Amino acid sequence: MKNIFSTLCILMSAAVILAGCREIAEIEPLPEEEASLAKTGPATIDETEVTLEGRFIYDGTDAVAAGFRYAKTRTELEVAETLPAVMAGADSFYLVLPSVENGEYWYQSVVGIGTDTYYGKPGFFKVDFSLTPSISTLVAEITDDAYILKGSYVFESKKIPIVPGFFYAASEDELETASFVRANVNGKNFSYEVPASFGSECWYQAAAIVNDEYYRGAVRFAGMTNLSERGNANCFLVTEPGVYVFDAKKADGTVVDGDIADWIWCTGGEAILSDISYNDGKIMFSASDSEGSEVIALLKNGEVQWSWHVWVATGVKDLAYSDIVMMDRNLGALAADAATADAIGLMYQWGRKDPFIGTNIMDKNISTSLTESVGFGLGAADRVWTAPYICNTDVLSGGFSLQQVRCTEEQASKNPLVFYGNWNSGDWAASNSEIQDYWGGVSLANTLNNPCPAGYRVPTHSEMHQYISGVINGGSWEYANYSITWGRRAVYNGETYNFPATGWREWHSALTRPGSVIAMHTATLAAAECRCSIYWDFNTAPGTNLTCQAFPVRCVKIN
Repeated sequence: MKNIFSTLCILMSAAVILAGCREIAEIEPLPEEEASLAKTGPATIDETEVTLEGRFIYDGTDAVAAGFRYAKTRTELEVAETLPAVMAGADSFYLVLPSVENGEYWYQSVVGIGTDTYYGKPGFFKVDFSLTPSISTLVAEITDDAYILKGSYVFESKKIPIVPGFFYAASEDELETASFVRANVNGKNFSYEVPASFGSECWYQAAAIVNDEYYRGAVRFAGMTNLSERGNANCFLVTEPGVYVFDAKKADGTVVDGDIADWIWCTGGEAILSDISYNDGKIMFSASDSEGSEVIALLKNGEVQWSWHVWVATGVKDLAYSDIVMMDRNLGALAADAATADAIGLMYQWGRKDPFIGTNIMDKNISTSLTESVGFGLGAADRVWTAPYICNTDVLSGGFSLQQVRCTEEQASKNPLVFYGNWNSGDWAASNSEIQDYWGGVSLANTLNNPCPAGYRVPTHSEMHQYISGVINGGSWEYANYSITWGRRAVYNGETYNFPATGWREWHSALTRPGSVIAMHTATLAAAECRCSIYWDFNTAPGTNLTCQAFPVRCVKIN
């Protein structure tokens, strides 16, 4: 008999050893050819290991040899080498391919009986497995005694060992030459404790070793980032997870006295900041990967002394026209694209530092007379526009509310959840002469009530007009999404400028016309008492409205 499998005995032992229990994904072959004595069975894929199965139909006495051939194409299959299989019974056999590269393959059973060779119907299998782990560097925990570095990994293989750990150093530059340390592992999470005696700064990077290769996550700073180094402000922009601290001071540098800090409201369905604390004149918190806005207040005897807006967002950048530089989105927005409700951001009564929740819908066909039935989505309206939010009723009971009275600046700052609406006088505070520089409309500087992050303020009407008209007239513009919103975008000098149609909150706190009207507050007060200047649908003339109505804000850089 002509034996076409001279290497059968040598390879059989290795194949038996490599075969074993596994989680399998079976790929059925093409229908068998009834005319052949060789039958091609299924292929079982386990990571990069493939098990081919076959059987034969023969009840004679001649010796039977069985095997498989496989290749990446049907054409190559015809000339591929036949690999000997392991007999698994009277008429069945299998072959374990221990390490197959990713790709698509054709395979075929081969049976030799006497001097004859028989081929089964070709089958097909695909290997698509990643040996590259995904490593995440998580926010470190800071105690009095240590930096507790944290990380996590995702790795598909259940056979190949993975060794999680960290690189850490006193500076970011030193991480490249730092030594790898093994971590304590708990499932897919791992950690490592660095003694506080290591130093005042600790940079770290989660990593893992797979097949003697290092895979690294993002670089993070284990210490606290001092937001006040950028300057005192009523709003802090946070762009990545970490531990943060800021001085409990007003935007003008006045120290705020209190005994406890806590969050009072935030966008979305759950708080995005954690570990909020107050100690020695500083407020500390941790930020995760969740984006949104949260307001932290410093309280004394249960009463708000001052509050700060923490805006967690990525991708915020500056866009310039001439010498005017503005943020690419509204204050509190999570996106710049004017076609999305995420670009609307938060809303502010003119001259107040504290934000109010915005809207989550756009509809350019909304009637001028159609509003929420009750502000902040608190009524049984047929259509509620207010974006999702939650209030910390354990700290301030009642959540957002409307009071139709005029109040003082101090009263407004102590009640950041109260919307002061007053139709009779049209304002929430005093006359124009007393409040005209609340947002720096006169001094062009950072002021006590400036709602923008450090280094920014609310633009004047002339700045806003010059900026928008310059971008629109100097570039090309279009409606962001004509089917749902009148919001516009313009391309100027290769950059895209977005102006969403946000609508606003009326004097009675209810939202009106989201998607229909582009409107933003400016820092300029109109001549008439109790009226502020807004920028409305790109009109060249100042729009005027009541200071108790809330509009979005676009921050301009302070020169």
